[in-house]
Amino acid sequence: MPPADRVLGPLQARGCTPPAKTPSGLARSLRPVAIAAYLGSGTAFDAAVGEFAQAYADQNERDHSELVDAIADGRVTAREDL
Repeated sequence: MPPADRVLGPLQARGCTPPAKTPSGLARSLRPVAIAAYLGSGTAFDAAVGEFAQAYADQNERDHSELVDAIADGRVTAREDL
């Protein structure tokens, strides 16, 4: 899992100031009101999550490509009969 600053960075770049509690702390509190207050009514969080998701998907594609290449080159042994 990427570090929290990969998610918080885009939020801060859009002018969002993290609260004293961390987002993970808010998520563990299971308080929808606290989470909603943290996120606010703007679109910064939506945009940041979208950017994070795209970057994560791109990294997955690069990782898979490297794995396929490593299998083809014999650097990694893959089994299909499991």
